Amino acid sequence: MDTNDVSRRGFVTAAGATAAAAAMSAPAAAAEEENSSDGGDGGDGGGGGKTVPAFGAFLGDANGYEEGAVEDARGQDAVTIEVGAGGGFAFDPPAIWISPGTTVTWEWTGEGGAHNVVANDGPAGL
Repeated sequence: MDTNDVSRRGFVTAAGATAAAAAMSAPAAAAEEENSSDGGDGGDGGGGGKTVPAFGAFLGDANGYEEGAVEDARGQDAVTIEVGAGGGFAFDPPAIWISPGTTVTWEWTGEGGAHNVVANDGPAGL
């Protein structure tokens, strides 16, 4: 096995982890949105909480990911994930929290060799 094989595996692992994190964040955001109704505290109930999803070991091996360092992009219609960041072997941001229905664009940086991002079949891309 040469170094390129290991790097490819690492990249594919990170790609899968990031795609799964994006897919998993939609249900979490939807659940939070349902739970953020006006509770009589004088607020409008639309602010939502700031409890960042904890992905733990699921994203632990993803390049550039740090526990709790999830970009909060809820409420945005579209987001862009850079493919090939961090020396060509990572995504930027490595983890992102989005609202249901958000369009995710995977933008190639031109670094790190020939790779792609492919969604899996199944519910929520899992």
